[in-house]
Amino acid sequence: MVCAKCDAKLRKGPQLAAPDPFKSKAENSAGRKIGENKLLSSKRYSPYAPVAGSSKGSGAAMVSRCTTCRSQTSRPGAKYCQQCAQKAGKCALCGAAMMDTRGYKMSSK
Repeated sequence: MVCAKCDAKLRKGPQLAAPDPFKSKAENSAGRKIGENKLLSSKRYSPYAPVAGSSKGSGAAMVSRCTTCRSQTSRPGAKYCQQCAQKAGKCALCGAAMMDTRGYKMSSK
């Protein structure tokens, strides 16, 4: 459950991990050289690398925990996991209230 503001931010961000299978294969839009040495191309984007400004060790910055149940969230920087966000009626990323859940009897299981 994501609010409209966070949904717009997610659309601007990185695209899908899998490329479109129907896109023209003639254009080289991947941004990498053909036959490059993978070990030497360390300056490329790595989705699992820690954030540049973090002071902790490797991988510690990408793990964020739910404020309610302390489980790992699906996205780095999210405040709630999807189950707690649905139960509370809040945005999973920013925590803004999205719907009134007083009349609902919800269970996450």
